[in-house]
Amino acid sequence: KATVSVLNCIVQRIAMARHSTVAIDVTPPRADSPTAPHTISWIGYVSLALLVLQNSSLSITMRASRLGTGTLYLATSAVVMCELIKLVLSLLMLWGENNYSVSAAYAAIHRDILTDMNSNMHLLVPAGLYTLQNNIQYYAASNLDPATFQVLYQMKIITTALVSVSLLSRKLSGTQWTAVCVLTAGIAMVQLSQSDNKQQRTSQLSGFIAVMVACCTSALAGVYLEKIVKQTKPSVWIRNIQLATFGMVVGLFGSYTKDREAIAEHGFLHGFENVVWVVVFLQSFGGVLVAVVVKYADSIVKGFATGLSIILSAAASVYLFGFVVTPMYLLGAAIVCVSVYMYSTNTPKIELPCLA
Repeated sequence: KATVSVLNCIVQRIAMARHSTVAIDVTPPRADSPTAPHTISWIGYVSLALLVLQNSSLSITMRASRLGTGTLYLATSAVVMCELIKLVLSLLMLWGENNYSVSAAYAAIHRDILTDMNSNMHLLVPAGLYTLQNNIQYYAASNLDPATFQVLYQMKIITTALVSVSLLSRKLSGTQWTAVCVLTAGIAMVQLSQSDNKQQRTSQLSGFIAVMVACCTSALAGVYLEKIVKQTKPSVWIRNIQLATFGMVVGLFGSYTKDREAIAEHGFLHGFENVVWVVVFLQSFGGVLVAVVVKYADSIVKGFATGLSIILSAAASVYLFGFVVTPMYLLGAAIVCVSVYMYSTNTPKIELPCLA
């Protein structure tokens, strides 16, 4: 009953938010454009619940997989397998988008991908950046507990905002700039709330730097991809197929460059225990879920998902990893959740491939 009550409250808050806020677009509004809010379909709410579970579960299982007592798996191999599963999922979604017709799906692939391969090569840039980001995430998970990782990873809002302003000449609203400043303060408080143990602080600093680099690569890839999507016609699933394919190529190159000896000695999938496969599937499934949320819900709902994921990750970290919740962490995490919501309510809806 308590769970149902909480979910009803969330739904009511979302409905109130949708009727009480006005989306701020980056282009001047047309006088004849309608501003009436649209309703969110049941698919949007289901994808929201799944996204919350996926976000919180991914950080927890990724941390657990890096702390295993057995042979540690290769992060580069996990990234390649993740891209392979994303490719399969994107092909299935494209098949569904074309009324489950194999011939229609193939025609779309032939028209948008195979007939003009040279024009698709520019997708190597975001694919390479996303692959680098995913590899860095595994390093960050080795040094940060899930509760801290979830909060720090919201830094990608800051980096994406700054890159968008710099490269796309995007104008942010006053509320968005306020959210960015508040988010920065919240992240700083969470980072300062960490352990006083010198060895732990060194590990946490390494994790913080890794998250910061991952957020920068995510911002560059996302903004570059947004510019491409605005200039071209292929569907989001065609773009996902292209990105996953290029991601596999870049990932395999990085894997055999960095871990050639380990792969030759132990094999490509050495150390892939059940928890590792769970991580790989969760990370692959997350990209599709974000795309569905953006398509069938909106950025406000995604902001709620982020806040709920932070709460669940913190609770799980206390139980599973002995994470100590300090007053400064609570205050910093609360500030981050509020700032994410503030920024989300003023973000224009852009349907992007979501493979990060």
